[in-house]
Amino acid sequence: MADFLTGEDHRTVLVCFAPARPQVRPLAADDSAEPGGEVHPVRTCVVHTCKRARRYGPASPITAIAARHLGPDLVTGRTWG
Repeated sequence: MADFLTGEDHRTVLVCFAPARPQVRPLAADDSAEPGGEVHPVRTCVVHTCKRARRYGPASPITAIAARHLGPDLVTGRTWG
């Protein structure tokens, strides 16, 4: 994780949850715009809320662990706002 982050503070949070049933959710969301765009059925959601990442996209250590437990066909999205 140290290679992915520029630092760590109280905003560095990792959350994982599973909805009670699959939900069709957008892959990208921006709270300043109307919802829309590509959607995907979500069964498990892993959220990385670090504001201090060196690059865009999921952190490779998190991706490796998620793929080991959830399978290699992970779908990633991004929210901001």
